Amino acid sequence: MKYEPATTFQKNTAIHKTNYPLRTLTSKYLKQSSKSRLSDASRNDLAHGFGVNIISKAIRLTAAFCFPHCLLTAVGFFCPKLSPKKLLWNCNFLLRQAHPVIPIMWITLFCVCEICRRFACVRTSIIYPKTLLELRKGTRRIIHQGGQYSGKTVNILGALATLCSEETDNSITTVTSMSFPHLKGGALRDFELYVYPSFKTAIKSYNKTDHVFYFKSGCALEFRVFENEMAARGHKRKRLFVNEANSFSPLVFFQLDSRSDQTIIDYNPSIRFFAHSDLIGLPGNVTFYSDHRHNPFISDAKHREIEEICTFAYDEFGKQMFNGDKPVVLRGDYELWKVYARGLTGNITGVIFPDWEVIDDEDFPFEEEATYSIDFGYTIDPTAIMKTVKVADTFFVKELAYEPGLPPIVIQQILRGNGFDLSSDVLYCEHDPEMVKQLRSKCGISCQLARKGPGSIKAGIELLKQHKVKYTSSSQNLHRERGLYVWDKEKDTGKLLPIPIEKHNHTFDAIRYGTYTKYLRAA
Repeated sequence: MKYEPATTFQKNTAIHKTNYPLRTLTSKYLKQSSKSRLSDASRNDLAHGFGVNIISKAIRLTAAFCFPHCLLTAVGFFCPKLSPKKLLWNCNFLLRQAHPVIPIMWITLFCVCEICRRFACVRTSIIYPKTLLELRKGTRRIIHQGGQYSGKTVNILGALATLCSEETDNSITTVTSMSFPHLKGGALRDFELYVYPSFKTAIKSYNKTDHVFYFKSGCALEFRVFENEMAARGHKRKRLFVNEANSFSPLVFFQLDSRSDQTIIDYNPSIRFFAHSDLIGLPGNVTFYSDHRHNPFISDAKHREIEEICTFAYDEFGKQMFNGDKPVVLRGDYELWKVYARGLTGNITGVIFPDWEVIDDEDFPFEEEATYSIDFGYTIDPTAIMKTVKVADTFFVKELAYEPGLPPIVIQQILRGNGFDLSSDVLYCEHDPEMVKQLRSKCGISCQLARKGPGSIKAGIELLKQHKVKYTSSSQNLHRERGLYVWDKEKDTGKLLPIPIEKHNHTFDAIRYGTYTKYLRAA
């Protein structure tokens, strides 16, 4: 299918509940939905932050020059979180006698504070209001099936945080994933980066040991992992959010779901699992389908990259060509495109590294000798810098950078910031004479050209397959590419070929340059 610009996507598409093509809505509706209005309770929390941090300070500063400045300064000192509204009306009668301009100033500041409260909003996609609406209606289960970069997780977390800030029933909301490194590098990180800043004035405290956010309303939002069915028993909660539910066993999910009043799950539909057979279509459940076109906050380049997972054939009239029910594919994998570009259930086979394990960053062996390697990127393709440590028969991998067009001096800074010693360490890289020359002459980096030649890619993959590989939870791009890096297929029969696709390989090429070149020569 032809690519449409991201700006068109964010104006003319909306999340939907059916398997039919995306229905369109007016641009006015989607303009409103891109910044979702909060309830009065949530607005008050956000506006309170504005008032305390900006307006109340301005009020106290001005009052210091007025009568009775001592009393007002004392009130502001001992009650720093006193709302501007209360501060205004309690002290206005004292300030009226000081100067006729002061009451006008008070009224103006109060109006500014009220405007902040009325128009406080959280930057979200349409997934947020749709999810929040279903939660408030009491929907038993909400299933979010979506493609890559659709924004499912962040918007679900935003909806849960909104309810935690509003409700006063001391309820518990649980967010879980398949392992703690995966949870820490995924949902927990998304909450800290994108959700917490908008709700920090509504949050009373954060227990970093147990990973629990306590809200001023009395509710709690916890991030925890249940390793087996027994661990999932016994804990009851009001709401449950299962991130990447297709990695859970049906028994563990049953134990968690049966002890929750409401359940939300999300996943990339790479293959059918228990949600398709036991949850979707069940009375009382609601299913949403989304993809990257529902996310107005990612770049046009990222939209285009996802669309180009697969290239389709068109006739001379611009009409898409089909072979029966399936479109004619010129390049790429149609099943990958269905799953990651459209959020439709696929049947992805041939993942090259299916058994790699995610670990916590603290478990990376930083004290061991490391191998540094790089795959150069330019205007569009990213530069991937990887750090690899070999311990016995295990490779530990950490992603250091993944960004287009990194200049040599920035590459040097990234390497040195991650333990690279200019006097002794070697950077394994691809054959780019100009970049290698700049790294050597301007940055003082010892560069070793990677071993290449006929069969080197397959041999490098085989070397990695002969070892256990564990990568850190912060290696988000490596984790994303791992699900997309597959063996190529015959176009006519769909039979797997012993050749990897030539896309979604930036992190793997960088890893292979270091491991294959260094350890093959050592052998």
